[in-house]
Amino acid sequence: MVSNQTDSFEDIPKKRAYTSFKKSKEDKVRFFLSYGVDVKTLLNKIESLPSDKFLDIYYTFTKVYASLSICSSLGQLQNQWQDTDKVIVTILVSLAESIYRLIRPEQSLSVNLIKWFFNPVKNKLLHKITFNLSSHPDFQSEDFIAPIVLYLIRNDYLHNWEFFGMFFLNEKMKDEHCNNYWAFDYYEKLNKFDRIGATSRCSLTYPEFLSIFLEAFKLNIEKYVNKS
Repeated sequence: MVSNQTDSFEDIPKKRAYTSFKKSKEDKVRFFLSYGVDVKTLLNKIESLPSDKFLDIYYTFTKVYASLSICSSLGQLQNQWQDTDKVIVTILVSLAESIYRLIRPEQSLSVNLIKWFFNPVKNKLLHKITFNLSSHPDFQSEDFIAPIVLYLIRNDYLHNWEFFGMFFLNEKMKDEHCNNYWAFDYYEKLNKFDRIGATSRCSLTYPEFLSIFLEAFKLNIEKYVNKS
């Protein structure tokens, strides 16, 4: 795009962002619909936002597409019997934290941002992602354990460099109505040096989880837009 010479230095990236967003709008609609999520009305609302709010969301969409592109490449490695699920979980959970920080920028606790991000799709994750709660009193009071499990698995990768393991169901497991179980470690809340072993249970394939993730993304962005 060639900018008018009278444009200020700050206005040029804003104009480019608006142009790029409009050109890719139909592609965004098709992509989200492929996962059962309709964003057409939302995208129209986003276009009419003040420039600072618009740019927040524009760059958030950019993060989503970049993250999912990386996850897709990791998924190809997974098909070659490379363990990449924990890396995928780490990317998506970190993305969820980043997205919800738009809504609650003052919140410093990552686990809260991740819980709030997934809260709009709580009914779709209940009993789908969990772990052996009876052995872990730190979390027995939690009524929505899925985001906690995702957060702990993310931390196991980031802090312990433990990235082996298939977290999601594969298609064969799905056909056989199985669950996928995998071990991970976390650190006790009060004693940060006490490493505790846990076992997760997941009954979702990666595409199923991604569909739920993108629905949560849409609902949270709607919340941000309506708040603006």
